[in-house]
Amino acid sequence: MSDHSSSNPMNGAPMALTRLEKSPKRYWTALWARVLHLDLRETQVSTREFTVDDPQVTARIEQIGACFAHGFNSAMSSVELAETLHALQTVSNEDCGFAFEGAAMGLAVADSFQPRRRLFEAFIDGPGHHHEYMAWVGLGWALARLPVSALWSLRRHRSLNKWLALDGFGFHEGYFGWRKSILNQRRPRSMQGLAGHVFDQGLGRSLWFVLGASPARIATTIASFQSNRQADLWSGVGLAATYAGGVAENHLKRLLNSSGSYANALAQGVVFAAEARRRAGNPVHHSELACKVVLALPLRLTADLATRCKPEGDDLSSYQEWRRRIQLECATILGNRCHTNREQP
Repeated sequence: MSDHSSSNPMNGAPMALTRLEKSPKRYWTALWARVLHLDLRETQVSTREFTVDDPQVTARIEQIGACFAHGFNSAMSSVELAETLHALQTVSNEDCGFAFEGAAMGLAVADSFQPRRRLFEAFIDGPGHHHEYMAWVGLGWALARLPVSALWSLRRHRSLNKWLALDGFGFHEGYFGWRKSILNQRRPRSMQGLAGHVFDQGLGRSLWFVLGASPARIATTIASFQSNRQADLWSGVGLAATYAGGVAENHLKRLLNSSGSYANALAQGVVFAAEARRRAGNPVHHSELACKVVLALPLRLTADLATRCKPEGDDLSSYQEWRRRIQLECATILGNRCHTNREQP
């Protein structure tokens, strides 16, 4: 588990409870919610020391962080799932996915402190089902913070999408520990082999935030990584650019050009984001725009690539096969000018 020291929003001493809760369950929930409260300052660009030039990109990054923190804090302070859902309803349709992601992390963390509680499972099987992609990513944030094996924890779940938790793990490490994960290019020992590919997709997503969505900085940074990591990083960038947005059409065109021979990996991330948006029922303009720029397809048809290429099975190799198939489809659409990552299983 990574050491984030003072930047870790889950570090801190318990605050005094304002009142004694009426039941032991509510008492302990309120206590943990105060101990692990995610302060909005921890999601600000200046606090994280990200490199962002454009004030509009800064605003977008911080808006996303605020939605995530709202979801996390609401879930941590909830005893019943209905309380979490009520809080999530206050977030706009465009950004509710980030709140669901934060809520999934909060529920998973709270469940870990109360062994008989299973609100994360109830969430992803029920009200969070349409936001399943974001919920699994949120679980990855939790696994990055908890003293458990991520791979071992995921064994009990029966869903191919569960491996997005490793993507969430990678994003977490980039967002909260970018000096180690991006500058020093270190991965946790548990995130090697097949798991390392998915981890790097999440790390690539974090580049969109850490480097202020700059195509030049992103391309230079990815080029400094070992060649067998670069395609995964580009797929994460495509996912973030499409789902999170925050930039104009010309910016997306520069990003596509910067990806060079890894354009099919970038496009695979676009496909994942399009499917996540479609499934959640919140396709937005910036996501439609990214699909148009990268693949010259509307979001609906871009998302179809994800469902059409999805294999049977729910193991990690099946998840990687899913990504590989999408990249091959994207390479054909893009005119066979793209590099197919031969090192991905």
